[in-house]
Amino acid sequence: MKVKDEDKLKGILTTRKSGDYTFEYFRYYFSDIKINSYCFEIWNEKDRASKKYSFILEILGNETDLKVMDMYACDYRGRSISIPIILKAKQLFSRRIVSSSNSHSSRSGEANWRRY
Repeated sequence: MKVKDEDKLKGILTTRKSGDYTFEYFRYYFSDIKINSYCFEIWNEKDRASKKYSFILEILGNETDLKVMDMYACDYRGRSISIPIILKAKQLFSRRIVSSSNSHSSRSGEANWRRY
């Protein structure tokens, strides 16, 4: 996924348990599966060796909802990042965040999440 730095926006994500994280997001079109999305990378600025966490929202056709397409849940466990990044995305885009499907025919990488 190649995106120009000038197309990325940055912000700070505050978590209750593990402090502040920096996040960067950008709009991206996945040509192989033909969907528009917002892609996030999240990392701890103070810990230079920290891992970057990914979070991807599909922009649904109705233009009012975003769907959690990919969240590496096991990577987020114990860091209190999951709920704050979903709520931050809701605030940034003023849209409803809906859960992923439970369908066996759903895209790979989907996780099951609640609505926010």
